[in-house]
Amino acid sequence: MNAIGAAEWLKFHLQLLSNSDLNRINSISTDTCPTMFAMHDILRESPELRHVFFIPCDSHGLQLLCKDPLTIPQFSLIHKKAQIIVKAFKKAPLQYAHLREFQHQIYNQNYTLILSVITQWGTQYRLISSLLRSKDALR
Repeated sequence: MNAIGAAEWLKFHLQLLSNSDLNRINSISTDTCPTMFAMHDILRESPELRHVFFIPCDSHGLQLLCKDPLTIPQFSLIHKKAQIIVKAFKKAPLQYAHLREFQHQIYNQNYTLILSVITQWGTQYRLISSLLRSKDALR
């Protein structure tokens, strides 16, 4: 889809969502690819959408950027091993309960182990962080 097609598609759906009252639309957030920037320009030309604030958002780009290091074999191996450890505890409630007891003895509090989700870029970091935070209890 090109910028003109995307603009027409979006304008049609905004009409439906707003019951044909585009004054109810105050902002539109899109990806930061060139097609979306061109679509912003086209929609700004439309008299009924001149009041709209266009917000480029690069969360998808950040996701891709954070995912790229996982293609490096050393990082990929560490990530896979960390996922295996956390999944094992998540599937074994009794062992997870024992880990929590060790955490409480060592740290006087419990820490949750966090699984990584490929579509949420912060979880790769949180996976490793959650294991490092519980390193002594895991030993």
